[in-house]
Amino acid sequence: MLSKPEARIATGTGSTAASAEQMKLPIGIEQTMSAVDMPESRAMKSAGIGTYVYLLFGTPPEDLERARRTMIFTARYAGYIDFLNVAIFNMPVCSKEAVAYGTSPFYEGDLSLYTDFAHPLGWERSLVRSFLDKEFNRDAAISSILRREPVLFTSNHAPFFLIHGQ
Repeated sequence: MLSKPEARIATGTGSTAASAEQMKLPIGIEQTMSAVDMPESRAMKSAGIGTYVYLLFGTPPEDLERARRTMIFTARYAGYIDFLNVAIFNMPVCSKEAVAYGTSPFYEGDLSLYTDFAHPLGWERSLVRSFLDKEFNRDAAISSILRREPVLFTSNHAPFFLIHGQ
């Protein structure tokens, strides 16, 4: 069975190319906003090319203002986004960046590959989670995208849900 084509967009929500590069993210939200072209978005949608957008919140260069710009972008282009993966940044334990921030395990005995860290702008995980729960996920356009996501779902499954217009 052939599936419909799918475009995947991964972006960090920090605002500059430098911050995206620092965190080794594909591109930052500013570059995403300038790269998204409305006629091209319409053409992709009409051609049946689905989009799976991965948003990573809470990176070290991000603050609440930058996260809200990501929310505005996501709501503006909601009609062209089929699925969203909204995640909170985890600092890799052995990364060179982890040395630059005060780190601590998530809980005692944590054997995770990731560590908690002191966010340089004070935007700790609990504040990121609160923003996502109280603002981002409650935006009408964004919540309509989130409601489309099936319970057991990864980006690899996205094309199959688009075949029959689901």
